Amino acid sequence: MIKAGTETMLLTSASVARTEKNASLEVALAGDGFTARHPAKVVGKVPEINLVLIQVDLDDAVTPSTLVFSDDGALSEGDFVVALGNPQGPRGGASLGLLVGRSSSSMSEAPPMTPGTTEAAMAEAEAELEAEALKRGEEPFLVADAALVDGASGGPMLDADGAVVGISTLVISAGEGSTRYYAVSARRCLRAVEALVERRSLGVQTDGVRVVLLNDGVNKRERVAAVLAEAGLSDQASSFAMLSAHKTGRGVIGVFETAEEAEALRQALLAIDKRSQAAWLADSADGDGPAAKWAQDLRFEAEPCHFYRKEVGSAEEAGSAEDAGRRQLEA
Repeated sequence: MIKAGTETMLLTSASVARTEKNASLEVALAGDGFTARHPAKVVGKVPEINLVLIQVDLDDAVTPSTLVFSDDGALSEGDFVVALGNPQGPRGGASLGLLVGRSSSSMSEAPPMTPGTTEAAMAEAEAELEAEALKRGEEPFLVADAALVDGASGGPMLDADGAVVGISTLVISAGEGSTRYYAVSARRCLRAVEALVERRSLGVQTDGVRVVLLNDGVNKRERVAAVLAEAGLSDQASSFAMLSAHKTGRGVIGVFETAEEAEALRQALLAIDKRSQAAWLADSADGDGPAAKWAQDLRFEAEPCHFYRKEVGSAEEAGSAEDAGRRQLEA
């Protein structure tokens, strides 16, 4: 447990939670002897380093103990480290080892962001901070030989003084005698928590599916705008989508909670586009002449994304996921 802003939250490996953002789960804590199950929910993930921040609902009878991160930069290769966790079976397992190095490898790609939104701007700023950290030699992973058994991921890694220098996360084996155990460094953990706390001001991070317009460099702007307008986009949202498609290759049309909702919009857009093509050619004096090249099929795709919305019950309670997406587009 750590202090995240003004709240006490659980920071652990995302692979341990095994649930989607804003989904409910239960957490057992050492503070009450693992006897109770406390309701909790994921409020943010950083997939590149396999971290997740979890909000736990605690009653007054439970006083969680929080850990404070130390500066892992003071560690040198050969220094002792201790990996703590709750592996399958025994409670409170510990493993002693040595720091053998550091690594800058990413565990997965960052999720796609909607260009032009507050979230995307935050992601760009965070990426710049990480680039600066790498230039300073602050690699995000500690590599040790302190063995991690099944179930120990997500626990703290301590130095010889008992200070937290990382969160254990990954085991890589390249053959007999070459197994290495990875932990997210304390400095990287702190930056991740700060970023997740800042993003909470946008609302709850939710997995969704977005429909995007792909740039084709052929169709006339007025025809594309007419298709988007018939689909229900405002002039501002249509302009933003077309501009983003031109600059980045894809412009966001709408954001939804489910793939079914996104696919419904995509199919509707394709149907509107077909009618638009027919009308464009019918109004063209040259029929199948040069004007035909300006009435090619528009390309729309549905792809996974993340978006933020205010929690239900708040002063700015969210409506549909589509509304949330539109608010992002107009931010």
